[in-house]
Amino acid sequence: MDSLELALAIAASTLVGVPLAALALTSLRIHLRGRTTHGREADVIVVFGAAVRADLPSPELGARLRHAASLYQQGHARTILCSGGHPGPGSEARVMRSALVALGVPEQAILIEETGSSTRRTVEAVERLSHGRWRRILVVSSPYHLYRIEGEARRRGLPVAGSAPPATPLTTRLRPRVRAHLREVAAVWWYALTPRPRDRPTTPPGDPAPAGAPTDRLAVVVLSLANEPHLVDAVRSVLAQDPRPEVVVVNSAGGDPGSTLRAAGLDVPLVDVRERLLPGGARNRGIAATSAPLVAFLAADCIAEPGWAAARIAAHEAGADAVAGVLTPARPRTRSACASHLRLHHRARPEAPDDDRVLAMLSYRRELLERQGPFLEDVLVGEDTDYLDRLAPEHVVAVATGARTAHRYPLTVRALLVDQHRRGRAAVDHLLTQGDRRARLAVPRRNLANVGLALARARAVPEPEERRALLRATPLLLVGALACAL
Repeated sequence: MDSLELALAIAASTLVGVPLAALALTSLRIHLRGRTTHGREADVIVVFGAAVRADLPSPELGARLRHAASLYQQGHARTILCSGGHPGPGSEARVMRSALVALGVPEQAILIEETGSSTRRTVEAVERLSHGRWRRILVVSSPYHLYRIEGEARRRGLPVAGSAPPATPLTTRLRPRVRAHLREVAAVWWYALTPRPRDRPTTPPGDPAPAGAPTDRLAVVVLSLANEPHLVDAVRSVLAQDPRPEVVVVNSAGGDPGSTLRAAGLDVPLVDVRERLLPGGARNRGIAATSAPLVAFLAADCIAEPGWAAARIAAHEAGADAVAGVLTPARPRTRSACASHLRLHHRARPEAPDDDRVLAMLSYRRELLERQGPFLEDVLVGEDTDYLDRLAPEHVVAVATGARTAHRYPLTVRALLVDQHRRGRAAVDHLLTQGDRRARLAVPRRNLANVGLALARARAVPEPEERRALLRATPLLLVGALACAL
């Protein structure tokens, strides 16, 4: 065999052998992952749907439901989410709920979701329903299915762990088991190679947000720039608060937020300004468009977690003139998001010590806003800090750790670097406008020194899984600091 034939033989072996090895490795991972039958403590158990027959679960789905009911009764979570497509009276999700009730699970502990017609859509539904408040999600499905679910969840930054029944009808018979396993290998690679669709709205168009009891105490101004992609999610998170506050959206720099909100079934007041408003200008428009005695603000790339409004109202009623909230990452398992969160907001986290806390996401008494005057309208950053500096010593500023805002951060390394570089330039420009001639040196020095403080804060996070996720983002934390410094 000459050298050309040898090269061709090696190339052919590589072309055939590498894909076969990859498929074999995927098959092994699917098999090993499916052997997880135990559960862990979680905020919610998510049961993935399967076929139903004559308003009864199929044998395969029945095995999943019995396993989920057992996990619930063992105390692994207090809520079960049933996800299955084909909305209507006989949908998979409704049949699943009836079966769980028959197995002894209280109906009030069961949520249903009827858009999950595929694995990918079910994972998307879990993401939009969680709003960052489910920090441990236990997924239940057939053994061959867990590996694909967890892979798709990781790509969306969801904190999931899987648990499968010890045996299901498909896994106890050789031919159906092999057929399901091979189909799953193909599905895993299809999901890995095809880009996921763009994020859908938090709930299907026209489906109203869960409504809390209305209140006339608090107004929330949702701040949007050019009809931001997650505007609907932000508005829905406010409307879902209990008590439900007055809401107004302030949008500037174009887009068509009115059509976006109407398509999502949201009927809220809208202030739409053609030119771009800086944050202070948008805040001032929102204050003028609301009437409640307390005013809070939420950026359209954030989510108000459950209890956000109630915690603010309670702190104000206890005597606070201004109330700061706390910040958490909306994608708590995505490394780029965790790095950005630590870079920007580790001093606004729930467990930050009072002597090193940055006051962020503030709400104010309207009478204070009227007395102190408007926010600065000509600064890109720092309008909140400037307003705090203008308060008199007798004004009371409190921190409500229950007012948790889940912030969306960059999800890729490239987006992280671009965002950090932009923020570094904005910080320098802000200091230069204040007359600080050393800004070009002070900002890089401060940002690089901040890395050690952020790491120390990550190590102090009490929840083990969140702490590990933040510490895994350490390399990107340093890279982001360098991008900001440059």
